[in-house]
Amino acid sequence: MIKWGENMVDIRGETRVERRGYVAVHENIVDQIAIALVIIGGLNWGLIGLFNFDLVAAIFGSVPALQRLIYVLVGLSALYLIFRRLR
Repeated sequence: MIKWGENMVDIRGETRVERRGYVAVHENIVDQIAIALVIIGGLNWGLIGLFNFDLVAAIFGSVPALQRLIYVLVGLSALYLIFRRLR
């Protein structure tokens, strides 16, 4: 890590802000997209469980290939975040 004032930059290019033992990692754009997709997927599953309403199917139901692509992207985003947090 390269120390820069209170900020630290590691070899992956992430900026870590360290104050009183707490480290906040500023995610890159891929992380932000993955987090957004996982949140969308979680909300969709919540709607399915509570109201039997599939929001993705309601929005993209006329294009099954796009609907399937979104489900795949949500799943891949979850896997990405799992492995990202494990390292």
